[in-house]
Amino acid sequence: MSSIARRDFGSFHCSNVEELLNLTDDQFIPLPIPFSLYDYTKDGKIPFGRLMSEKYFLLDNKYVYLNHGAFGCVLRPALECSHLFQYYIEKQPLRFYDRELFLRLVDVIRKMAKLLGCATAKNLILVENVTFAWNSVVTSLNIDDKSHIFITNTMYGAYKKFIKKICLNTGAQLYEFSIDFPINDINKVIDKMKIALKSHQFTYAFFDHISSNSPFILPINDLCHYCKQLNITCIIDGAHALGSIDLRFDYEDDYLPDIYLINCHKWFCAPKGVGLLYIKSNTKL
Repeated sequence: MSSIARRDFGSFHCSNVEELLNLTDDQFIPLPIPFSLYDYTKDGKIPFGRLMSEKYFLLDNKYVYLNHGAFGCVLRPALECSHLFQYYIEKQPLRFYDRELFLRLVDVIRKMAKLLGCATAKNLILVENVTFAWNSVVTSLNIDDKSHIFITNTMYGAYKKFIKKICLNTGAQLYEFSIDFPINDINKVIDKMKIALKSHQFTYAFFDHISSNSPFILPINDLCHYCKQLNITCIIDGAHALGSIDLRFDYEDDYLPDIYLINCHKWFCAPKGVGLLYIKSNTKL
């Protein structure tokens, strides 16, 4: 339990979540893991390749699995831990849901915020996946007939259909920037993109950090900084970023996205059903 006095949070026997997120590292005392875990590091370093795959994944060794970007592939230790938690919960459901759940969720958020370099743990929200977060964000935006929305032709297909429907229903203007392939010089693409961004008074700009079907990395911090100068709200689909690149949110404020969507089950290899929604401090939907 944290060092602040516990008080009932609604019907739950725990402290207020916002208070727990606001605690310093010295004040917040995480609950211990309630079971023993196998120490996968005790055997020393495993060389990258087949031996590592066999030890840390459950993959059929008849295949070389490359498509983590589709449905992910969970690490064996993470899956074992999640299963042990399921057994632990069912031993005394009331104890877990009433006394432990919020503390453990806050602990996860605080750890991920530190890993990602967030200014505060309150920048992060746990979600099921990027699609869930994307739907929640877009339906919360103040899109109307005065809105101008910028997307690229590499936007994930389902999201593109949804944003087109939103524009059709609200009268918002949609601009789709075309990225031509092959990309010989990403800087030239970005220069053209900046010219396009300046051509209208855009309200919102949607970018893929790493696009799904034609993978390349956009310089998100540079684009966010440019959009900030134009007073454009930047929303980033980062479904394929965590675990494949060094994703950080400890840049200067003007270089940060307003909203960033994260999947944990893809290249981060976490159990399925967990993602993160990053919202920059002072961003209002």
